[in-house]
Amino acid sequence: MGEADYNALSEEVARTIEVVHGHVIKCESPEPGHNRIARRLATHLENARPPGGRCLSVETDIDVVLWRVPKFTFRRPDVVVHLDAVAMEYRQHRIHRTVLELELPIMVSIPLAALTAP
Repeated sequence: MGEADYNALSEEVARTIEVVHGHVIKCESPEPGHNRIARRLATHLENARPPGGRCLSVETDIDVVLWRVPKFTFRRPDVVVHLDAVAMEYRQHRIHRTVLELELPIMVSIPLAALTAP
C-alpha cells in the first residue's frame, strides 16, 4: 500500500492499521493497562523536560510517517517525543531491567513500577 492509497481510506479503516514497507499491519485495540502505561510514560516524559530548554512536545496516539521511499512506512507509536521546530539527531533508547533511560532529547530515569502499577 502506498501513501496515496492510505490517504484514500476512510478514517474508520485507517485507524485500525499501520503500514510497514508497503505492507498493511492490522492493529488490535490496546487493553486498558497498555493505555495506562502509555499515559503515565507520557506524563513522566513531559515532567522531565528542562525548563527554558528546547521546545519539546510529548504526544500520544499520533501517526508518524517514518519514510516514503523505497516503500511507504508509517506507525502509530504509543508515545512520541520530538522537537517542535527543527529536525534533531535521533538516538535509540536503552531498556534496562528496571528503568527506561532516554539519552536525547531529555535525560530521565523512570522506575518501571511507576508505569505498571495498577
